[in-house]
Amino acid sequence: RYLNSFTKLRDSDLSIIIHEELVLVFRIQIFSSSNVDETTLMKNLAQEKFVGDSIYVVYDAPVYKVRIGDFVNRYEANQRLPEFVEKGYRDAWIVPDRIVQRKLVHVSISK
Repeated sequence: RYLNSFTKLRDSDLSIIIHEELVLVFRIQIFSSSNVDETTLMKNLAQEKFVGDSIYVVYDAPVYKVRIGDFVNRYEANQRLPEFVEKGYRDAWIVPDRIVQRKLVHVSISK
């Protein structure tokens, strides 16, 4: 489903359109707290342990949540879950999330 699209660049023969699509991804939640300082500390610790993974802090009032990854399906997230448990996050679990994915599309303009 396309949320929005608009022309980004245009010359006489070519336009570049950005399509924004709402996509379902899966992440691993490792921590939640109503204390923003605790959450920030946990995020920083996670960045040291999971180098190369995207790490997010999500605020869902009144709770801050630390989530990791952009897994395309639950199976892929499930494959990584034991690694999180081994590194001390025994309560880690998989959560679905929706993100906006942007794609550049080149469109030829007929004259």
